[in-house]
Amino acid sequence: MVPGVTCRLELVGEDGTGDGGPVAAAVPIDGETPADGLPSDDLCERWTLATRHLDLLAVDLLDQSDDRGNPVQERRLRLYPNERIAVAAGILALEDPASGAGVVLVRHAAPGHARPWAPGPDALAFRGEFALRGHGCAGTGQGYAWTVLVHGPGGRPAALHRLARSRRRRVSGREGRFITNTWGDGNRDGRIAEAFLVGEAAAAAGIGADALQIDDGWQRGTTANSVAARGSGAWDGFWAADPEFWAPHALRMPQGLGPVADAAHEHGIDVGLWFAGSSQSTV
Repeated sequence: MVPGVTCRLELVGEDGTGDGGPVAAAVPIDGETPADGLPSDDLCERWTLATRHLDLLAVDLLDQSDDRGNPVQERRLRLYPNERIAVAAGILALEDPASGAGVVLVRHAAPGHARPWAPGPDALAFRGEFALRGHGCAGTGQGYAWTVLVHGPGGRPAALHRLARSRRRRVSGREGRFITNTWGDGNRDGRIAEAFLVGEAAAAAGIGADALQIDDGWQRGTTANSVAARGSGAWDGFWAADPEFWAPHALRMPQGLGPVADAAHEHGIDVGLWFAGSSQSTV
């Protein structure tokens, strides 16, 4: 049982309209706002807080590990009535610092920078009011879902775990796996070769990893990310560029993937491969 409720807004109509009117534009954080300081549009939740003494925990979960070494970013703020607070985050928690009880809001959406429509901050707090924004309905159709969880003293982690278990089937041996990836050494595909990968399998096992993922470079085809390609490689239509694009590279992997897989299994770890989808035309 999950102590919460999940909501989603849907806009219906023509050309991005709902109930006969256009979708309202978001109010800029530094623009004109109503007297209480909060916009009236693009709202998922709007609450009047029962107490002034609350902490706001904002957790952003970011992608693009090629560019970010800190994928989890957390801020804890004390709500103060006269301070207008605006934050961008995928998980928000309001908690009573005295008791540890509170509510959690979970956004079922990509990080803010990766959403096709995500104007302004996710949450605003000012003068005893709190708002969750960004339903994601830029036009007609369904917006982003969000879940509101309630918990008792110190119960936030357990509430989040129950939500995760309710949305994702738990498979023994699949949870919490530690995976290494060859892209992390900063050389892109420049060092990918059988001997290097056999060594990587041993190193991955040495630090307790469950699997070694081989990134771009194991395959015959050359992508735009390749060191040698200098941006001229394929980044779509891979089979059009080479019908054998996803075959093992003849020089780097002369014996195919077998020796690397054997080395990994000898060390008790699994092997994964990077593979990119393609919008290959069938016409």
